[in-house]
Amino acid sequence: MSDEVRIGEKLGFAGGDFACALFFLFFSFYGLYFYTDVFGISAAAVGTIFLIARLWDAVNDPIMGIIADRTRSRWGRFRPYLLWMAVPFAVTGVMCFVVPDWSPGAKIAYAAITYTSFGMVYTSVNLPYSGLMGVISPRPQERTELSQFRFIGSYSGGLFVAMAVPFLVSNLGGGSERRGYLLTASLFAVMAALLFLTTFLTTRERIKPIERESPQVIADLKDLLANRAVIILFASSLLYFIGIALHLATVPFYFKYYVGEGHSLFGWTLSADSMIGVFFSAGSLFLLIGVFATSRMARRFGKIRTYT
Repeated sequence: MSDEVRIGEKLGFAGGDFACALFFLFFSFYGLYFYTDVFGISAAAVGTIFLIARLWDAVNDPIMGIIADRTRSRWGRFRPYLLWMAVPFAVTGVMCFVVPDWSPGAKIAYAAITYTSFGMVYTSVNLPYSGLMGVISPRPQERTELSQFRFIGSYSGGLFVAMAVPFLVSNLGGGSERRGYLLTASLFAVMAALLFLTTFLTTRERIKPIERESPQVIADLKDLLANRAVIILFASSLLYFIGIALHLATVPFYFKYYVGEGHSLFGWTLSADSMIGVFFSAGSLFLLIGVFATSRMARRFGKIRTYT
């Protein structure tokens, strides 16, 4: 069997991040709006749920990384999680968009449990998927290409979510946003599960793990916290994603309650929902263009000059 990473494997790998984007960006683009205007709980309650979930992620993510790194199976360290967690990912994703007819307190509890549970399942598939890129090939050039395909998958997923959600919620819901969001989430869940299975079947781990005499979890955590570059990267990434999250979460409210209905674009009269889709689609499209432009600039000017 050839060790070359062929185009089919690269495309299969890209499908994994497309699958992750289906729900990550579904929540990023429409999560706050869904929970307040469709699910029916207060913005303060949603903000608290999101905060608790992110704080738990700070604990859960390193644990999952350690577990995945120490996994040994006939499929490798990271690929098995794409198989094992595909169905739980789909089920918990759909459960987040079920709107029970309960009291406000019970609905808040339900939202907190399902959203946090989905976040844990998302971590259990996304972190191993991220680690997979480093073991598919020992060749730096091929890993760079895999990274580009991953971003193509992610931003293509973002473009799809931006364009599809307003259309699907409107047409599948038949006038009911509650029904529309649930059926849209169900469709995305099936797509995500199939894409994870495709990534599992089309990729191969070529780099074998270095065996240790015994687990060194505490030592690994100490090394991580002592790494100044990692701390700086963590802090900068945290601030960046806080800004992005705040921006994305407010867009649906801006168009629905401030811009309003009946505005024209190139001769078409757009509803508020349509304008939300156009806005998110434009941003996702330029991100996708940026992936292609950046790769070419990096080859011409070098990675350091390009990224700084």
